[in-house]
Amino acid sequence: MKAYTPYLSPDETGDVLRDFFWREFELARMCFGWLPSFDTWEQKWWSAQFGYWHARHMRFLEERIRELPGALPDRSSPPAVLRDAYTRISLAPSTRAFWTGYEFLLKQLHLDYDAFLAAADPVTNSPTLDCLQVVLVERSRILGWIASGPLAAYPDGSGSAGPDRDWLEYSAQVLEGADEAMDGDEDAWPPIPGGEPLGPVPVDGHSDPAMIRATTAAVFRKRTRRPTSSTRTKKIPPLRTTSGR
Repeated sequence: MKAYTPYLSPDETGDVLRDFFWREFELARMCFGWLPSFDTWEQKWWSAQFGYWHARHMRFLEERIRELPGALPDRSSPPAVLRDAYTRISLAPSTRAFWTGYEFLLKQLHLDYDAFLAAADPVTNSPTLDCLQVVLVERSRILGWIASGPLAAYPDGSGSAGPDRDWLEYSAQVLEGADEAMDGDEDAWPPIPGGEPLGPVPVDGHSDPAMIRATTAAVFRKRTRRPTSSTRTKKIPPLRTTSGR
């Protein structure tokens, strides 16, 4: 968790919000990028929903950032080390590992949101606090679904539900290595645990078998359905003129 001082200048506030902005951006990339890898409709839906929410958070943050000095250049991009760290965590070998890494990164972001909200001056930084309260509206829905959904559905080796412990440890090591990588240490990144990445954007996408069966059945019914009296082509009588000719 980062530490923030109570009285930040407009420039310093802009720097904090830009950090939040790019972390929301990378979380959105993770959610949208993993869509083809999920094999259940529920996970595809929630992943797309989370990606949309993160993109919306970016819009709220950008509106506030543009009111402060520095703003965002038109062709700006996230810091290279930040993108590298999130990419490494997103290259998970299973959907359970992905949600473990995503939840870990999201909780780290929320810890920093809370630290900033607790430290920021409510008078001089009131517009920023209002912005972040809107950004955090979906927090409980996101974390609640992850805890009761994918991470509860995939038991670990001991038989208890929860995150993938190996990937959770790896994710924490990646964030620790990011701080050293920013100082120029290219060897700071931990080795990736064994196993081929399942996502994001796999070579072969996955579909929910139940959805495939439902779609195939619907198409078959549509093609074999016999026309009813309401769907048969009706013969249109010839148009008569007012003169009766």
